[in-house]
Amino acid sequence: MRNRQFGKRIELEMSATYTIRAAKGNDLDGVLALEREIGLVPHWRLVDYVSALTPMGHERETDGLSRCFFLAEIDTSIVGFAVAHIVAAQAELESIGVAEPSRRLGVGGALCAKVIKWSREMCAGTIELEVRSRSEGAMSLYRSHGFVAVGKRPGYYQRPEDDAVLMRLDLASRGPGPDADRGDL
Repeated sequence: MRNRQFGKRIELEMSATYTIRAAKGNDLDGVLALEREIGLVPHWRLVDYVSALTPMGHERETDGLSRCFFLAEIDTSIVGFAVAHIVAAQAELESIGVAEPSRRLGVGGALCAKVIKWSREMCAGTIELEVRSRSEGAMSLYRSHGFVAVGKRPGYYQRPEDDAVLMRLDLASRGPGPDADRGDL
């Protein structure tokens, strides 16, 4: 499968092929359905996802916010997504989710790497995120991309209750990252 936007083919273990591309308006129903299946990702309203579709790299005139919204697809099925924003050279990975059957195949890592690459291109100095303290898989993924724990917010998450671990990646001091040789992903 070839990603029309980035022109890159990515092969996974177990013979699955996925592509990473920018989200479009007609993807929102699929993103909402996937988000509802995942359970522990933030559950946003449709209007929040529409807002995330701000053309990548363009600041909204009202608040100087730049956003990115990437999808991972296998064939024509959406299997993952990532949303991030930048304000005043500070990026935040707002949400990332991968369908259960597509986990441990590199999809989450590719989405994370794409957000890091976009953040660098947008001249962000750091990327921050919050992750559930009990989500060892997610924290391991973030650590593999250079994020470090910098704080904790007790009782931040509900249903189920959990603490938030604050993680940060300093883009100025980090090399190209584990997926730098993969081009545009």
